[in-house]
Amino acid sequence: MDATDVDSPLLRMIDFLNSGDVDSAMKLIAPDFEGEEVPHGGIIRGRDGVRAEAEGWAGLDGGQRISNVIVSGDRIVLEGVIGGTHSGQVTIGGEAFPPTGRHVEIRFCTIGTIRDGMVAREVHYYDMAALRAQLSAR
Repeated sequence: MDATDVDSPLLRMIDFLNSGDVDSAMKLIAPDFEGEEVPHGGIIRGRDGVRAEAEGWAGLDGGQRISNVIVSGDRIVLEGVIGGTHSGQVTIGGEAFPPTGRHVEIRFCTIGTIRDGMVAREVHYYDMAALRAQLSAR
């Protein structure tokens, strides 16, 4: 299913983050949100945690592009690419990567849970080694 065929708080949150409107994105996050970053074992809790994670990725100017969506009940699975020009610092899992000016692109999969019209849980999968290689200075 294409992302344009689905109305979900998770997809709306991504649209807000892609446009730089972090405050509007946070309104779609449940106060007791919990997320898991499988590649580095990080746990994200609450809106402050989501905001910090979004700010960590802000050094990539291309945002997230969703290529596939699967919805079943309160679950949504997204497949896509995150990337862009590495024009600012990126901090992921406590590891900071200064800007390189290079184009970076990494595929990801996110499994989300929606509760009461808000994003209550997310689990993110992506290749941290490939991302690290692209973000590291050569």
